[in-house]
Amino acid sequence: MGYVASPESVIELDGAVTGRVRVVVVGGDCLYLDANTNGGSDDAVGVTLRGVRYLASCHAYRRDDGVWGIGREFAPTDHHAADLHLTRPWDGSRGRDISAAARRDVLAALVDAAQTFGDANPDALTEAASAADARELSRIADKRARLVAELDALDDERIAVERGA
Repeated sequence: MGYVASPESVIELDGAVTGRVRVVVVGGDCLYLDANTNGGSDDAVGVTLRGVRYLASCHAYRRDDGVWGIGREFAPTDHHAADLHLTRPWDGSRGRDISAAARRDVLAALVDAAQTFGDANPDALTEAASAADARELSRIADKRARLVAELDALDDERIAVERGA
């Protein structure tokens, strides 16, 4: 699957959760949010909530009503926390449990980032949707060509059998 880079590919979080989130347009209705690498130096890796650093990544999807959420199917109040990859960095805190409140707050910040990015970059989403459609049409055309070739080979076999009979 191809990705469409956007000129505004990093969002700076400045609420309760702070840090940088790299946004990659995956498709017309899909974004990948990455607060693992942040598109910057290792010093800035992760997001911070109440003084604790976290590494986070997820896919966000846009519903028909334009609202973004984490995971393919989500309800307005349940952003599928299971679809959020959230860990502590390799700084001695790795392996510690992540509280439900921290998970909820980081998730909410990423949903807001997806909504902000999606609302601000409709052209990037349209371009990604067009690219995805072009890839799908190419895949279908290739499959059709293979099937036509198989049918032609079967016709040749049938003709050979008919001539031999």
